[in-house]
Amino acid sequence: MSEDDNQVPSALVAVGTKALTVRSAALVKRGLALAKSLQFPEAPRESKPSKEQFEHAARFVDRVGQRRQSLGNTDGAIAEYREALRLNPDYALAHYNLGLALRYKGDLDGAIAEFRNATRLQPDYAPAHYGLGLALRYKGDLDGAIAEFRTAIRLQRDYAPAHHGLGGALEMKGDHSAALDEIEIARELEPNDSSITETYERIRRKASRHG
Repeated sequence: MSEDDNQVPSALVAVGTKALTVRSAALVKRGLALAKSLQFPEAPRESKPSKEQFEHAARFVDRVGQRRQSLGNTDGAIAEYREALRLNPDYALAHYNLGLALRYKGDLDGAIAEFRNATRLQPDYAPAHYGLGLALRYKGDLDGAIAEFRTAIRLQRDYAPAHHGLGGALEMKGDHSAALDEIEIARELEPNDSSITETYERIRRKASRHG
């Protein structure tokens, strides 16, 4: 095999990567154009978009927000989630994602409001209850946090983050025995999660000191 032959794979990878990037950008532009078109400021009444079109546009814009969030652009993500909710105010996932972004920015009141919207619209969505519980715990509302963590666990028994969060809240309440029980469950579910292991060791030491 010649030196040129060895260079073919990397060249193909470069071409493929560029093609994917261009295609992704085109999809984002198409989705944002669709969302913008649904504003229809001067559209005739008979051409008003359907509810399904609004919902489709909202889902697309929410995915754009998630992409921005994954790239570290939280402000951009927040703007996209708000646009998704303008298109479909009852879109529970966009409320949840907006809550995550606001919590990341330190806006706990805003995050709590969005998580509550998500749980109201989709009461059986365990991550929204977990997100609300975590925000409430950060605000110091331990009883509210414990209630939300327990709801998340009732909805999804094997949800390790909710067991971990509940254990942490119970620890802060001084109930080290019950906290240790929850962290042990989380540890069984996610044995390779170092943060759960650290919490387990910390609470185990406290529980042993307090009998």
